[in-house]
Amino acid sequence: MERRRYVAGSVIFRQGDESQDVYRIVTGTVQVGITQQSGGNLILATLSEEDIFGEMAMIDESPRSATVTALEDCDVEVMAPADFTANFFNNPVVMAPYLSCLIDRVRTSNEKIYDLSQKLAERSQSMRPTIPQRSQSSLFGTGLALLPKTPLAQRTLPKPRVPISKFPYRIGRSGTTGPDILQKNDLSLVNVDPSQVAKSHISIEQEDGAIWVRDRKTRRGTIVNGKRLHLDNGSLVCRLSRKTNEIILGDEKSPAVYELRML
Repeated sequence: MERRRYVAGSVIFRQGDESQDVYRIVTGTVQVGITQQSGGNLILATLSEEDIFGEMAMIDESPRSATVTALEDCDVEVMAPADFTANFFNNPVVMAPYLSCLIDRVRTSNEKIYDLSQKLAERSQSMRPTIPQRSQSSLFGTGLALLPKTPLAQRTLPKPRVPISKFPYRIGRSGTTGPDILQKNDLSLVNVDPSQVAKSHISIEQEDGAIWVRDRKTRRGTIVNGKRLHLDNGSLVCRLSRKTNEIILGDEKSPAVYELRML
């Protein structure tokens, strides 16, 4: 493995490149985007510290599917395919963040497949001709902020106001015995009883020209501005239409109530 530094505005790799290294962000923020046939740029994600990118080219030896650009000065850890295999067998501690990322990619893919199946079912019933297209630009300006609305919610947060400036942004309950390789959260909430918060509870996403909140198939569900997200309801995502939004992690009795504010 090696460390590399990229200054703000630098392209780390371009869509179509043949490189196969995988990257872990040590410091800084990057933007992932693809060039569309129309010539426009579609923003897929904004990633920051501890996020992994570039893993698919390493797995299937395909050209890069997106362009990654440094939004600010970045330090990254770069791992070649041979290093990945060697560390997997000889230094598994080093591999923990990479394996956690791959597990999260599988979970996210399953969620997207579920979304698509729901949209296709709705389309079949209504005979509407198209599925909404993704936004062609980054939606957030100065970002979002998560604030507590109950005393218990306040105790779960590391500070009174948590900024959110990347998407997807994953929120869940922290482990009781230290880091959990099976979970990848950008914000780990302190486990305070009584808790209905799952280890991997929600993700906040940028898509379809808006900000969305997704319940990650939790047992108790999530309530967003009064709408319950749960598999039983046939809906796991909710589009935010307000400047200030109420998020309840769990059912109506859950004390884990937060305000998600667009800045």
